[in-house]
Amino acid sequence: MFRKKAKKSNAKTRHETGETGETGKVIGIDFTPAMLQRARQNAEIRGFNNAEFRQGDIEKMPVTANVANVIVSNCVLNLVPNKDGVFKEIFRALKPGGHFSISDIVLEGRAAEANKRSCRNVCRLCS
Repeated sequence: MFRKKAKKSNAKTRHETGETGETGKVIGIDFTPAMLQRARQNAEIRGFNNAEFRQGDIEKMPVTANVANVIVSNCVLNLVPNKDGVFKEIFRALKPGGHFSISDIVLEGRAAEANKRSCRNVCRLCS
């Protein structure tokens, strides 16, 4: 997910990535049509008129260079074998001075049953 922040704005629109401003934009990228449809529906329900969604993947993002102030990756990087390539792609898409945030979960071994139940309950609350 990208955020292009407006230079000046009084009205603010809040997205997962923060305040984009009146003329800012959020670009969501996913490689599955089902998730893109779900994202579009959620944006419409919430009245986010400055969000667009594109099909692609984190190793070759469908954006021009130097386009994003912020890049957020949620639970994707741990699934990609070519992590160096992903970081190169992130830096290609970021504007100078931009930053990125990565949220991944990695588990080594087996999770305790109580932890599994807790995670399932949290996931139900978020969906």
